[in-house]
Amino acid sequence: MYIPVIHLLPKDPLLVHAAKWLARGALNLPVRLHMALRQDYPWFAQDSVKWLQGFLKPYMYGFEWGSGHSTIFFAQRSAKLVSVEHKRKWFQKVSSRLAERDLCNVTYLFRPPGTESRPSQLRPTMLEELDFKPKPEFTAYCDTILDYPSETFDFVSVDGRARIECAMNALDKLKPEGVLILDNSERSKYKSLFVVLTAWPKISFANGVWETTIFRKPGRS
Repeated sequence: MYIPVIHLLPKDPLLVHAAKWLARGALNLPVRLHMALRQDYPWFAQDSVKWLQGFLKPYMYGFEWGSGHSTIFFAQRSAKLVSVEHKRKWFQKVSSRLAERDLCNVTYLFRPPGTESRPSQLRPTMLEELDFKPKPEFTAYCDTILDYPSETFDFVSVDGRARIECAMNALDKLKPEGVLILDNSERSKYKSLFVVLTAWPKISFANGVWETTIFRKPGRS
């Protein structure tokens, strides 16, 4: 089910704002309950989680920016996962959760703001052509995936900082038929990615509060 996102707007009358706020709270409740009961339930729109449960296979290799419940979710359903985090306290917390579950198939990387970055020529030329430039403090964070060969990953999840730049770096690293997961895809600042990926089949899931879009890389012709 696709429930269009209910946006809280500054121009909304007080009663309209209150009604929207209550509606968003009610629509968000199922995810909150799932996450409270299960540490392996990712913070994505609910129907996208169902889709991913059907897509993920035990032999797959994945990459994610932004760790947490999703890290456990992906790690339990794939052979290998690379996860990148920029917050120290959250990195330590998730590290403990992974250790508790003995999830040894996760390469968990800490890339705080200000980490030394790599030469810019390793990034896709399209980033410069479209004037997408990571904030200097997150360049190394975005560039982490550039350490891996082309067509390495079956799925890439973008749910952290500088998402446009991260996604653009990931395109070449996905295998044909692999998927790119963009959370909070309803945000206007991410619409340029939809333009770049016009040729990629996509499906969007929304629960009235936010949207998660899954793009599928075209196969070889």
